[in-house]
Amino acid sequence: MKLLKSRPEFVEAFCTLGLVADVVDDMLFSKLEHYVCLMYSPGNIVDINKVRSTMFQSRYSIGLPQSMLSAQSSGIDLSLLPPCRGSLHKHALRANYQAFICRHAHVAKLELLSPSGCGWTVEDDTLKIDWVDGDIIPTQLVDILAEQSNDDDVQEADEDDVVDNIIDDIFCDDEDDI
Repeated sequence: MKLLKSRPEFVEAFCTLGLVADVVDDMLFSKLEHYVCLMYSPGNIVDINKVRSTMFQSRYSIGLPQSMLSAQSSGIDLSLLPPCRGSLHKHALRANYQAFICRHAHVAKLELLSPSGCGWTVEDDTLKIDWVDGDIIPTQLVDILAEQSNDDDVQEADEDDVVDNIIDDIFCDDEDDI
């Protein structure tokens, strides 16, 4: 709340959410991104991906002695990081759509646009969250990790299997810890 009280431009940004159901313009998104950056980092960084990268590097730096790394140094807890820009944009679209509905709660029979494209997708008549556009992991990183994986394991695998294996390595707990 301190942040909102001290920065009226953020209050203005939140007040403009929901004016239109399916659009979060670049100016509004940049204010929302800046707000999230300040929530995670006391500096004046306005690029959420930069904040995310800085936090990751400071927490899991290769150069730090093992004793200075996080308590759970055997794994990486990505939930401690802010969302990437693509994910934040999808979240802003969903929040905007919900704000539009709330702004029009007084309308008896509101004709809504489809939520598809507003941070959700519709698959088999089911509404699902659309988390991010594009790849979750940058292609260059997949290539680097795939090369390392291929050096360790000479078996051929298609690219989808390599990505699945990399994601499993990153997100799965060690079975030894059980």
